[in-house]
Formats: sequence, structure tokens, C-alpha cells
Amino acid sequence: MLFELAPEQFCSANWTYRENYRELLSLSDDARFPVDRCRACGFVYARLLPSEEFLSVVYDRVIAPDLCADGSENKQSYARRMQYVAMLLLLAPERNPLRALDFGCGLGVTLRFLQMAGVDAVGYEPSRDRANRVGEAGFNVASECDEIIGPFDLIVCDNVLEHVPKPLDTLRFFASLSRPGTVLYVSVPNYEPSFVEQQRDAWRSSRRLDMSLNPWEHLNYFSLTHLDQMLSRSGFDAIVPPDLPGHVDIDLRPERRFAPRIANGIASTVRLLRYVWRHQSHRTVNQVFYRYSGGCAPA
Repeated sequence: MLFELAPEQFCSANWTYRENYRELLSLSDDARFPVDRCRACGFVYARLLPSEEFLSVVYDRVIAPDLCADGSENKQSYARRMQYVAMLLLLAPERNPLRALDFGCGLGVTLRFLQMAGVDAVGYEPSRDRANRVGEAGFNVASECDEIIGPFDLIVCDNVLEHVPKPLDTLRFFASLSRPGTVLYVSVPNYEPSFVEQQRDAWRSSRRLDMSLNPWEHLNYFSLTHLDQMLSRSGFDAIVPPDLPGHVDIDLRPERRFAPRIANGIASTVRLLRYVWRHQSHRTVNQVFYRYSGGCAPA
């Protein structure tokens, strides 16, 4: 066990939650939600699998729809989505028209960008309320997985994989909807071992936890190693330079203060040398791309 969390320890960091979440979910005073790490492989996951009824209340009543919409409909969200949609279009196979699946499309923001690029885009959204909103906006959206008909040339899985109870099954479902050359975009919260330890230190000292540490919604916590392993077992190969268009990412960031500039400059220099010597680029689970090569390993 890494964490044993009281609801207040992770709900206070979530600005989309209504204040009466305890009442809505009928939580007892001693309710605790553990997060564990596998001793064999190191994968981090929520120990308790919430029931469908519990999750329905979380997503449809505890989360305030207007606040959730504000998190998607803003210039930062648009810029991030346009960035990965642009990369998907550059990596896409030479087919016309392209078909795309946005798995967990939310309020349909990414669907709008794909449609504007001339892509035949389909959404999947398990929340009936959100699916209805997207459908009313004129998009093709499914609320059940068996309603999704492939194959697709592009698949978007933007901050969804951490929510599903069996991520490997979800990735193999993507494989069943793919054909050789299909490009998959994945974004999940970054839970490399160093960040896990930072959160453990914060938990022990009763400091504020990161919003992404939430065992109701986030059932899985990925490092790049674990994510690459799951994708490989599902028939997807990581796309890395020189196959990625644009510049090689060494994570050189703008910093206002001198000390952070020095620290980031040294770290970026190390990453540059690693690329020159070993052909390894800077990758994080916040934005990674994969290409389907066909077939996947047995369970």
C-alpha cells in the first residue's frame, strides 16, 4: 500500500467537485481509499474498484457540469488539443478520407478540431448526459462500446486510460478497431517513480496532493515503462524520432529565475547527449504516439 486516503485528502484538490460530495455518495466518516503498488512489476493502481452506481453519481452528480465544461472550453485546452491533432494529421496514413475515434470524447472539443480538418470523426462517451450533448451538436457519438464500428486510422485516448478498470483490455479493444498504420495518441497523468515518492511525502506530511491522485476516478497510475509495455503487448509500437516530425524534444523550458534555468539547462544537456549517443528522446506519458503494427500478444 502506498496511500490510504480519506476523501478530503483528494477531493479538496478537485475544483470540479460539489462541496456536498459526502452526502451525495453516502460516505461513512471512516471511509478510506487505498492506492497500491504491485510488488512484482511496480504498477500503481487503486485497490478498490468503484461500482457502476458509485461512478455514475461521481460523474453525473458530484462533478459540476459547468465547471467541467470550463476546464475543456478554454484557450489552454484548445492549444493542447490542436497540438496533438496536428501531430496526428502529420503521422496519419495516406488514406482519404481519414476515420478517427475519440475514445472518451467528453464534450466533443477534439471532435470539432478533427472535423474541421476534414476527418470523419466518431466519439465514444459513456456518460449519457455528455453523449447526448455531443450528439445534439451534430456529431456521431456512441455511449456503448459495441456501437463502435472500425477500422479507424486515428485513435485519441486523451486522459481516459487512467479511468478504466482494465487498461490492457481497452488497448486490445483499440487494436481490434485498427489496421496496420493506425496511429494512436495517449495522454495520462505522469506517475514516474519519482513523482509517486513526491506524493507519498506530501501525504505523510498532510500537504496538498496533486489533483490527479484520485482513487475514485483514476484507477491506474502509469509510468512510461508500463505504458510502453502495455501498448507493445497490444500490437502498438512507440513512435519516436526520427519518425516524429518537428524538433527533438529535450525539454528545454523557459524559466524566469536564474537557478531554475541552470537546473533545466543541465538536465536538458544530459537529455541532448542521451539523444546523440543512444538516440533516446525525451518522452512522457502526458503526450505519446503509437502506430499499430498488426496483431497483439495473448493475455
